[in-house]
Amino acid sequence: MLAEQRSAVEGAERDLGQSLQDLAMIRQKAHKFDEDLEEGLAAQEPKIKEVRELLDRHLDTVNRTLRPEFDSVMRQLESAAVSGWQLNSLASRIENGERELARIESEIQTRIRDAFTELSALTARARNLAWSYRQAEEASFDLGADDALVSAWEAQWLAEDQKSGPKGVLYLTSNQIIFEQKEKVKMKKGLFAKKQFVQKLAFHQPLTVLAKSLDAEKRRFLGKKELLNLEFKSGEPLKVSFHLKTDSAAVDARIEEFAAIRQKEEKEKSPFDA
Repeated sequence: MLAEQRSAVEGAERDLGQSLQDLAMIRQKAHKFDEDLEEGLAAQEPKIKEVRELLDRHLDTVNRTLRPEFDSVMRQLESAAVSGWQLNSLASRIENGERELARIESEIQTRIRDAFTELSALTARARNLAWSYRQAEEASFDLGADDALVSAWEAQWLAEDQKSGPKGVLYLTSNQIIFEQKEKVKMKKGLFAKKQFVQKLAFHQPLTVLAKSLDAEKRRFLGKKELLNLEFKSGEPLKVSFHLKTDSAAVDARIEEFAAIRQKEEKEKSPFDA
């Protein structure tokens, strides 16, 4: 009884614990952004505690009253000497127990939904930041002293056919957008051709020349394809498209946020340059 609800609470406790570990690692990297993430995760602890206490109280009720009641009914049903009116009485007791159990499950499920909706988004952010720093540690390039990692995402730089292209990591820093190819690639054609690991800087463009960032979704039979299109005022490449393994709208918003900050700073430095 209440196995689904118990599993949800235990999962939330594990997710929060892992996110706090991720956050500790991120702090060690002197991450300069996402101050709200730490506050948000801290606010989740009492919420999870309240739901856990509610679950434990109801589990106690189930074990002390409902479970013995169901067991008693089942023992009587298994008895050979059960009259018609007794069957009606036993059926009524089962229905009452089932209604009470359904009420308890609904109450806990509502509390879980209300309490854990924000937790899911926060843990995803913490997980992504931890992954981003691990990728940056393995990167084939170094960030300058005046640059700082904001986030990174698994991505594929799409060719004109929108199907093929190098796979790797798309980085957003406080100053630039970087794509690093990072994948195993077949060096020759053929069924038994060996794959070789390729890791190299594919391109980097300063945020000051970002002209447009657009997220898009391409609907498919079994879901949707998250796409991100970037256009630059100068440099190479001028246009790029990426297939992302995360919400392209969220990535687009993040890029636009930091591009706006960097371009404003640049404009304030050079007010006569348009």
